[in-house]
Amino acid sequence: MGRFDPFVKAASAGFEMTFVFFSNQEPNTTRITCEVTPMKCPVCKCEKFYVKDPDDEYETYEFKCPDGEICFDPDVDESEAPAVDKETETYCNKCVWHDKFEKLQKS
Repeated sequence: MGRFDPFVKAASAGFEMTFVFFSNQEPNTTRITCEVTPMKCPVCKCEKFYVKDPDDEYETYEFKCPDGEICFDPDVDESEAPAVDKETETYCNKCVWHDKFEKLQKS
């Protein structure tokens, strides 16, 4: 019987997983590369979005979703940013597209 050791190497745009099976013979190696694509606007493919403050529609908070997680811009104080859930109205930073955040997740 052999030994099975998975190794995962993180990368900014995805991850690479290496499986090595050790037996009495030479190790067999299989590599699987999975790309995690950033969320993009379904219309113009822009990767930047914003949400509006529910108490002040003129206050906006810009963000990206490089790996499915919301990453607010550095100038945004995350403690003051509104919570974003699947029902939050989300706007593209480049074109006129806007819809619920869950629509962005599915595109």
